[in-house]
Amino acid sequence: MAQIVIEFGAPVLEPVLNAVLSLIEHPSALDLSFKSGDCVSTLATGGALDAIYQQFVEGNLTSATLRTDSATVRYGLVLTPHFDDQHLSMWMGTIELTTNDWRPYWERLLRFDGLAFVCVGDEEGVELTDEKLTVASFPWDEWPLLAAALRDRTGNGSDWVIRERASATSR
Repeated sequence: MAQIVIEFGAPVLEPVLNAVLSLIEHPSALDLSFKSGDCVSTLATGGALDAIYQQFVEGNLTSATLRTDSATVRYGLVLTPHFDDQHLSMWMGTIELTTNDWRPYWERLLRFDGLAFVCVGDEEGVELTDEKLTVASFPWDEWPLLAAALRDRTGNGSDWVIRERASATSR
């Protein structure tokens, strides 16, 4: 079974959370990790989904995993800036696919206002830090990267710098 990991980030929560919710479409369960160290698993009801944004804003949540029964999407994940002491000051979203046909998800993410980067990794995500989020410093040629898009750190504008590895074609 294929495993493709798409990561994306923004300096603010809204575009990341909206992108995850859009790509997941019908979440079935939520796994929430709190700043206190507690973890809760619950059904993905409308009320539980609506509460995620406020819990992140209030600083209660550190991550939210949205599980799905989809045949092509395993889960979506939202992480706070500096999650687990990482050197990434942006909100980050992740979608794990169980298909090699990642391009439709990629194309949808490139249309989201507010995202500052989008990258696709083969089998696992790309290790990103603030220092790697410039055109000159991005790990364009490092495994597991298949494709990446960057724009200025505010996520504004429609001009992406996009690069793909030669082997990035869908199988």
